[in-house]
Amino acid sequence: MGCGSLKGTRSNVIFLPGPESTSYSAHCYNRTITMHALKQSTDGRPPSQVQITFPVTEAMLSTSKQLEVEGRQFWVSACVLPGMDPHMTNDKQCQDMCFFDTDGSSLMCGEFDGHGSNGRSVAHFCAKSIVQLYQSSGGKWSDDPSAFLEMVTKKVDADLQLSTNGVDVTGSGT
Repeated sequence: MGCGSLKGTRSNVIFLPGPESTSYSAHCYNRTITMHALKQSTDGRPPSQVQITFPVTEAMLSTSKQLEVEGRQFWVSACVLPGMDPHMTNDKQCQDMCFFDTDGSSLMCGEFDGHGSNGRSVAHFCAKSIVQLYQSSGGKWSDDPSAFLEMVTKKVDADLQLSTNGVDVTGSGT
């Protein structure tokens, strides 16, 4: 799961501390979740409503950066929150990744839901590759954004399939 915010004024900024942060404001997610559920009765009575409260996992990635897009300053933030088992019986590694970048005239962002035995490596590879392609495009993406995204998707998928990239994609993906 990921979250992000893009605010154009400093007074409205919501961001998490990260290696590129210069100050700290507020978290963009609650630290405790309360859910309401129905509890089945064993004696035929109607189900009763119960309340379950549990803590949310800590962000495994959180970053903020001030970017300039078309002469305007923006604070952009991203975080990856590992999923969790409310009963806390599974200790699952989060394999997700997200990114954001600018070429000065646009903002590119993405989120990758890694899964499988090498999902983390696949998600990281895809994020890194897409940022590199975006940065090296020289703004050509703006001629036809849909065609650019299709080209990037096909190129990253083809690169990912190469055995020389160091990522085993057998049974893994994003």
